Amino acid sequence: MGKIIAISNQKGGVGKTTTAINVATGLAYANRKVLLVDFDMQGNASQGLSALKGEGQPTVYSVLMEKFPIEKALIHIEESGVDILPANISLAGADLMMDKIGHGKERLLKEALDPLRNRYDYILIDCPPSLGLLNTNALTAADSVLIPVQCEYYALEGVALDHDPDRAANKQSGLEDRGNLDDDVGYSHAFECRSFSRSTANVWQARL
Repeated sequence: MGKIIAISNQKGGVGKTTTAINVATGLAYANRKVLLVDFDMQGNASQGLSALKGEGQPTVYSVLMEKFPIEKALIHIEESGVDILPANISLAGADLMMDKIGHGKERLLKEALDPLRNRYDYILIDCPPSLGLLNTNALTAADSVLIPVQCEYYALEGVALDHDPDRAANKQSGLEDRGNLDDDVGYSHAFECRSFSRSTANVWQARL
């Protein structure tokens, strides 16, 4: 059964989509069957893999909110060997629509992906920069979470929020933490990285 990994940080601009595309492509290059779920209304992962085909194209929104068959919404990217469930701006209204569903609204993505687990070695979810129902759906569907961060204070704050034990998704999912990925480290960031390391130690000390 394939592993589902959510790539998440509620802070934007920390490299979630870049990480998702590169990890998915690398796994496919290693002969693993990979599905990338673009779960961000900006659709950057879909754009990055040239998966957007124009108006009327079925997307993850179609699958979750319109009950479109997920198998017919998947696109195989020949160049990278990755399958992708694309997203576009239509996903922007999903949070409000999900909120009206009531019971089970946090499990919509999990229920859509579970039938595909035996077809893939890995399913990666490129999460939106938020703590709303889209992100909750992604974390509920996932077995583990990978959190890209930059060596900056506000990126660390995003990590702390994603790991908040009182969040509903974290209580329900039993997620395995795949760790934090420092994805923007350079010589100019040396001081910030030292400060970040000290801050990280303080945040995680109570959790060890």
